[in-house]
Amino acid sequence: MATSSSVSTDWTRSAGNFTCKTCRRKRLPASEFSKSQARQALAQGKKSGNFEAKCKACVQKAEEEERKKSAASGIEKSKTESAETLVCSKCKQELSMKLFSRSQAEKIKHSKPGKCKQCVESLEAAEAKTVAENRNKKLEKLKGQSKLKGGEGVAARLALACLETAQQAEKVTGISARNRRGTRK
Repeated sequence: MATSSSVSTDWTRSAGNFTCKTCRRKRLPASEFSKSQARQALAQGKKSGNFEAKCKACVQKAEEEERKKSAASGIEKSKTESAETLVCSKCKQELSMKLFSRSQAEKIKHSKPGKCKQCVESLEAAEAKTVAENRNKKLEKLKGQSKLKGGEGVAARLALACLETAQQAEKVTGISARNRRGTRK
């Protein structure tokens, strides 16, 4: 019987079709790119055939460099003029306006609750963790049901195979699966 290693059908070993604009790495899977960068690459690829975007690593390096530059210029400005401070609605700390995104700072200026960048990042990480945990619970439930004999076991094995395939496809292509109603899962 043929195995995935003998016929090279293992999706985890297959290369993607994306290229990073910055570091020029090629044949990257969509999981190496943010959703917006993957969408941009797919749109560009439909037109020209080149699936190019900035990979997550390059975006992170650029953000770190920008933070270093703004921190250095912020130190110089703080010596000459006093910076405006805002209060984060999540951590309740009074922080420099530079520690807030523009939209969050505008919310606070208009007497609405706004969060600093660090709180927003921690909330996004917690949400991503919750989504991953829910996905894993669903997967474990289907694995348990697939061990049953009879009709329920067969249906659960099919649902499990479909879910695993959809997750693998999303990781490689960056396009998330849709349910019967057309909404994203």
